[in-house]
Amino acid sequence: MVLLSSLLLASPSHAASVRVVGTTVQEASLAAGEAAEGQVVLQNDSDAPVDVFVYASDVAVYGDDAQASDTAAAGSNRDWLRFTPRLVTVSAGGTAQVPYRIEVPRGSGATGTYGTHLVIEPISAPVWPPPADPVPTRIDLGTGVSIVTHVGG
Repeated sequence: MVLLSSLLLASPSHAASVRVVGTTVQEASLAAGEAAEGQVVLQNDSDAPVDVFVYASDVAVYGDDAQASDTAAAGSNRDWLRFTPRLVTVSAGGTAQVPYRIEVPRGSGATGTYGTHLVIEPISAPVWPPPADPVPTRIDLGTGVSIVTHVGG
């Protein structure tokens, strides 16, 4: 786990230029074996292209501290989530889409509400190839989308 010292860390100047268009909570009601598809749309308000990593992270908040996990936490739908690409270049003044699919495994016995956070993290220089599952050193929890799945009942 990576301990986040503060949720109010100063962001790089280019970080504020990339934002999520639309809602930052996307929900689906599914039964075991069902799937839903969606997309996250990113907007770059700057006059330069911005590279961003996109990754799923479960985040728990304990008082003034937050912890991000590189493994799925209890109540997470992270292992049900598939998305591409993980490294996105959002052109100057442009948009980019990150399509995703969430599928509740058959026979999982899952019921209730599950969620994870799809994090949008601007990077200062492209990394290629991108890590299969990057672990953040910091997270701006306001930059991302919560993917919530309601299963059963």
